[in-house]
Amino acid sequence: MDETFLFRTKKEYEQTLQHYLKEKQYQEAFLYLETIAHQVVDSVWLSFTRGQLYNALEQYHLALPYFLKASQQVNESITLYSEIGWTYNRLEQFDEALFYLEKCVYLGREDQWLFSELAYTYLKMGMQEEGIIYLLEGLELHPDDRWTLEQLANAYSDLGDYTKANRMNKRLLELGRDEMLLEDIIILNEMNETMEDQHTYLEMLDQYPEHHDFVCYHFGVYYNLIENYQEAVEKLEEIIEDNRDGETWIELGYAYHQLYRIEDAIYAYEKGYSLSPDHLFLLSELAYLYGVLEDSDQKLFYLDKAFAQGRRDLWIYLNYIRVYLYGKKDLEKAYYYLSEADTIASADEELQLLWSEYDWSMMNKERAQNRLLSILARRLNQALPLSFYNASWEAENSILLDIPNLERVYQFSEGLAYVETDQHGGFIDQNGHFVIDLHLSIDETKRQDTYMFHHGYAIINQEGEHLYGLIDRQGNIVLDLIYDDITIHHDHQRLVLGPITIFKFEDQHYVFEEEVGDYAEGVVPMKINEHWYYCHLDKEIALSQGFDEAQAFYEHMAIVKKGNYYGVIDLEGNILLPFDYETLIWADHDLIAKKEDYYGVISPQGEIKINFIYDQLKDGYQDYYRVLNENGWGLIHVSGKLIIPCLYDDLLPVFEDRVRVEKEGYYGMYTISGELVIPIIYDTLTICKGAHIIAGVGYRYGYMNALGELLTPFMFQTATLPVEHLLCVSFQNRFYLVDDRRKKE
Repeated sequence: MDETFLFRTKKEYEQTLQHYLKEKQYQEAFLYLETIAHQVVDSVWLSFTRGQLYNALEQYHLALPYFLKASQQVNESITLYSEIGWTYNRLEQFDEALFYLEKCVYLGREDQWLFSELAYTYLKMGMQEEGIIYLLEGLELHPDDRWTLEQLANAYSDLGDYTKANRMNKRLLELGRDEMLLEDIIILNEMNETMEDQHTYLEMLDQYPEHHDFVCYHFGVYYNLIENYQEAVEKLEEIIEDNRDGETWIELGYAYHQLYRIEDAIYAYEKGYSLSPDHLFLLSELAYLYGVLEDSDQKLFYLDKAFAQGRRDLWIYLNYIRVYLYGKKDLEKAYYYLSEADTIASADEELQLLWSEYDWSMMNKERAQNRLLSILARRLNQALPLSFYNASWEAENSILLDIPNLERVYQFSEGLAYVETDQHGGFIDQNGHFVIDLHLSIDETKRQDTYMFHHGYAIINQEGEHLYGLIDRQGNIVLDLIYDDITIHHDHQRLVLGPITIFKFEDQHYVFEEEVGDYAEGVVPMKINEHWYYCHLDKEIALSQGFDEAQAFYEHMAIVKKGNYYGVIDLEGNILLPFDYETLIWADHDLIAKKEDYYGVISPQGEIKINFIYDQLKDGYQDYYRVLNENGWGLIHVSGKLIIPCLYDDLLPVFEDRVRVEKEGYYGMYTISGELVIPIIYDTLTICKGAHIIAGVGYRYGYMNALGELLTPFMFQTATLPVEHLLCVSFQNRFYLVDDRRKKE
């Protein structure tokens, strides 16, 4: 039907009716229509107009028959089909609506109204993907249409495409500030873990005081996601008092956990538990944290709760196994959960390690060891040397330490080894006798250069107090536990007591209330009026020049800083190396330097020994340096020869011509000639000391020699490197003192 035919009536009738419709005078419009009906020849127009009036009155069921009657009298009409489709939508008869609206598309209608109505129909039918197609068509015609953007945001959310949903929300926000929209954006950013602009939106919403709690909570979530846990704690603590929302307590507990504030984390999580007792993540976290505190009863309580909530994955079985192996020491139940875990993931490496622990507990040494060797063989992807299966150790060659409740023994230094019981610490001598009992509440030694005693003294501190003191080899306290820091040097001790630093020599001491550095070669750096000067111990100025930073002298030279750059001076203040470097660090007789963001090695006279091409460069050992480039860590000789390729996640310091490498969580060892002597398959690997290396597989340790040959089985729960030929191992919670010379005999 021709469009003009539909309205081929007198103009005044149309104008009058349009006036009534505009003024919403619908009853007057109906009366007028009845008055003129006998004069109107065009019955199609009458039916269409009656339908319009009923739609205006929201009486869609009355409008529809008139539209359908009109449609029977014409061939095709976009206007009529559009009204019919719209009316069917209002009646929620979406299949019929779609039939007429798609006819409009076929007849060539392409406008915002039709695309929106089709999108509405498809969305109501649950066909989001089809609806989105028409919403996007409409958006191309009207990019700032709020309804279209809102519907797109909702449709994308329904499909789980939160990234696109939030993209629409952010376009809406550009059209006008909306508090609820800001909340939606913030929540969807969290769901997407899209944090780049989250801070901006949180600050925008923070301008509305009534949203303070929401903002603080989601700031906490934001800081947790970007791993800024202290900020998360501060925001969440603002709203935590009397908070009845379990999620807030859970977020706070998580932040405490990551800060290793274990007791605070448990407190927060248990508050959350009181509000959300069925929260599976919360139950699992509490089980884990009580495990950290070695509280088997509480760990088991929360494991049982998580199990009751339906957790049946490998994680929960592994934690049950650990509780019964180590805490409850119930081997029957440990075996039950080991068997249950086997049905889920029998080849899992952690499960095999715990099976090995079970075998050790059952004293099935051969099977326990073979499990560990099988793990190593899989990591190596080839068979291990036969010597690995023949390694042995006998307790008869050692001294069993008879110390009640012994938990840890550290390595010897100056003839004494620090030990810890479940109550306090002390020292044993080379015969295993407990010769010094500190009688402090769980004290711990501040180890210096990995040794306990250093030049006849050991630094001690009391748990919970960051204050230090000194004992001598007889256990006498020679310095009370009042110092903030103590450093022992060969000829003096450096003591820090609040703002005061004391250099204590055998026969006298020097007190500085000023900020000072370390004493060396007769002078000490001292800060005067924001600059550093070198002074004698009597505070007489030794060098007149002032610096922005000043380090202790080393081999008659010192690294100093002016402005943003470092240089080197001698004892007379002469500049040996100009102030051209972003970083300077001593490395034997040379310097590691940073220039224009890259590291190299130079002599104190400025001669370049290793070019400035590395992202990181660490310590020198007989002219060898650890270097990092875009591919990883490697080892280079000062000659420029690359000894170990830059392939590794980490390269540790060199000891006894051996260097450890780490790749994807496993450790191996090279010689400084570049030979890989220990394959990269171990969970832990110590330095080489006295031609001994301790390698760890899971929960057990074994000894190797410098060639990587296994000397003992992987059987020890703790182990120390030999010092003065003495080492200490523990097996099945018994500690043994071993003289490695006896084993060689």
